[in-house]
Amino acid sequence: MALVGMVAACGSPETTAGTTPRAPSPGITPTPSTWTVYANKTGQFTFSAPADWGVQNCDSPGQGYVVAEHATNSGPPCGRGEIYTMWLFGISMSGDQRRALPPKGSSYVYTAPISATADAVADGVNGYRYVARIDTDRGGFPTPKGTDQVLYVFFNGQRTYAFWYEHWPTDPDRTTDFDQLVHQTLKFSA
Repeated sequence: MALVGMVAACGSPETTAGTTPRAPSPGITPTPSTWTVYANKTGQFTFSAPADWGVQNCDSPGQGYVVAEHATNSGPPCGRGEIYTMWLFGISMSGDQRRALPPKGSSYVYTAPISATADAVADGVNGYRYVARIDTDRGGFPTPKGTDQVLYVFFNGQRTYAFWYEHWPTDPDRTTDFDQLVHQTLKFSA
């Protein structure tokens, strides 16, 4: 299952506007009363996100995933081509799958060349935050030139977790909320 499209965020220093997504300022916390809690049993993770993100909780054999997409797709949620219109993607896979993910591999979601790497922690598990930018049109794929990507990767000894966020140039910048999602609300149950 090769998916095309997204990335996640957190932990790197702020950069010049328009170059890469900025990490959240210390002390910013999400407002749990306005965020929705999502639990993915197959993926063995939970997190909270703003209710207006329209997150879909999906399962497939051996892996659980979540996705939020641009409003260009219609039909039932999950497994019907959302990989081409998503701006948020999170997946959990059994075992150590880090070699299949950027920057070493390219499975699940297209990620442009990594431009920055930082240490990250979620639920007490050490991992990495990667940042990339799509600098060219991708010929037939909807992710536009100028899209900033953020990817988090964690391995808790049993499962690999990866969360991507893409900030398309025409969309509101959700990087700060995405960083909060990962660092403050993401929990691993495996």
